[in-house]
Amino acid sequence: MAAALMFPRTYSKPANAVALDALMYRYSAPGSVPSQGAASTMWWDNERIEATVTRDYVASKLRSDERELLDKALAFGDGLTDDTYIEWILTRAKRLFLILLDIGVPDQIFGVVDDSWDDADLPIALEDVERLKLSYDGNEALDRKFHKRQYAYLLRYLKQGQHITYGPDEIVPAEPVHKRLASVIYHGSEKVCISGCGNKSFLRRRIDFDESNGEHPEQRFVADLEALKAIEHDHITPIWGSYTFAGSGYLLMDFTTEVTLKSFLQTQTQQFKNLSKTDRRQLLLNWLHCLSSSLKFLHRKGYCHGDLRPSNIMVDSTNNIVLGGITALSSLQTDKKPNETESYEYGAPEKWLRVTAEFDALPIKQVSARSHVRKISGGSPTSSPTKHDSFGDFGGLSDSLPSPFSYSSKTASYHSSSSLTAKVTTWHNQTVAPQKSDVFSLGCVFLDILSCLLKRKASSFSSHRSAKNESAGRGGAPADSSFHANLGQIDTWIDNLERDALKKDDVLMSGVPHILRLVRWMISRSPDQRPTARQVQESLYDILMNQCQILRPHCQDCTGCNHDSGLGSESGRESMYSSATGSTRWSKSSGSTESTMQMRRFVR
Repeated sequence: MAAALMFPRTYSKPANAVALDALMYRYSAPGSVPSQGAASTMWWDNERIEATVTRDYVASKLRSDERELLDKALAFGDGLTDDTYIEWILTRAKRLFLILLDIGVPDQIFGVVDDSWDDADLPIALEDVERLKLSYDGNEALDRKFHKRQYAYLLRYLKQGQHITYGPDEIVPAEPVHKRLASVIYHGSEKVCISGCGNKSFLRRRIDFDESNGEHPEQRFVADLEALKAIEHDHITPIWGSYTFAGSGYLLMDFTTEVTLKSFLQTQTQQFKNLSKTDRRQLLLNWLHCLSSSLKFLHRKGYCHGDLRPSNIMVDSTNNIVLGGITALSSLQTDKKPNETESYEYGAPEKWLRVTAEFDALPIKQVSARSHVRKISGGSPTSSPTKHDSFGDFGGLSDSLPSPFSYSSKTASYHSSSSLTAKVTTWHNQTVAPQKSDVFSLGCVFLDILSCLLKRKASSFSSHRSAKNESAGRGGAPADSSFHANLGQIDTWIDNLERDALKKDDVLMSGVPHILRLVRWMISRSPDQRPTARQVQESLYDILMNQCQILRPHCQDCTGCNHDSGLGSESGRESMYSSATGSTRWSKSSGSTESTMQMRRFVR
């Protein structure tokens, strides 16, 4: 074999000469390689690179004299190899060629190959790019461009169950399904497609890191992701994968939310309406078991939810329901705008501590009885805060917390010489028996779903709750419609639902009165008098099986959910209500409950 000759390095032509060659030989001018973002699925992944970089493609990007070099033997190796330049490019340097084409110097592939560079050397550090000798005079701008653009051809693929930290110049192979109008679904999330996952879409949430408080939010984000892996359940919002990029964390979920439960209760989705009446009823009953199963699993893992409400429960396009918004994993919730009103309405009584203190107020010249209450400044407290046990009397509520200021005097007007005392009432969200608080909130959600089952509107339920409550709700407008402030009204609503259910000639509905009795237990005022999430789930399972005659309730085979072997036994069911009813026995033959003590309805 004849000794190969080292070809002298040539450099890019002037722009006008390159343009002329492009016109004559029909190859693309510098920058012709589509950059990332030209199309939503135009990533330079392995499949696309292999399909694109062929002999004809390479030849079409070179001048005629350069094309003649492609079949020449390599100039290095001292005759120990028969490889040609085109063979080296096609087997070892496809990415290098694309990068050089991208930055406008495809002709430099020969010199790069002569120096024995190949794709295995990528990525090349910025300080080492000059060794490629891309320009005669050491063009730093060209070197920086190479360093930046190389990452477009070095994709790191997102994979299920993995977290990736991308560098500032890397390309993340995930883009919105609709790039111009991103499909915003839930809490600012959007539907995206991911390289290597075909036509499947994912829900992506962005969480910006705030390091102003001296903490390390990225580390907390990664730690919470690891914790989330320990609570994987079919009905807890799944995290398919995650990554960090440019000061933000991103969560990817293959559960694409169609609506929240709050929206569903107001307007049922079309896919739900398309079901038969029997299937719709069975689906709603199964949802109760799915939610109780997920909460039981969460508690068993040592977590509490902390903010269980309809807006934190999602329904997908196949009518599958999942629980999200777990406050214990705080770094994964910072992208969500808190809904204090809904959290308050569905929160347990013990979560809201009412504290009152008296202040010596500064004199006020004139205050009309019809004017808005004004904030008093400059006072000093004359008594320590006192805790109130009653939650039936709620003052005016602002958007964040109930209005804290009220006057002890009821006089219509005041003068500058008079001395005033202002009572300051504040509501504090506290953590007391958090798992039992979750059970209370879940009971409230159950009532919403059962009301939907029995054709009762969510707005009617809200109006009924506040019908006898004269205290203003949040913002000082409608009356307080929270569950914990209106347990008496909820009692009558449950009575109405029971009557409606008994009128239905459907075996599925025969279990509803039993579920409603369980709900009464769940929303007991005292945390100690409520069941555990496990008792709720096992009771529901028994009711669905024996009363509603649903042979296979959903979730009995779910990931993360296992049922005790004695669940269907007489002794297993008897223990479910023992803490609330004393001695309780379920009659399997008659489907009724015999109890020596009537179940506690409410503790007022």
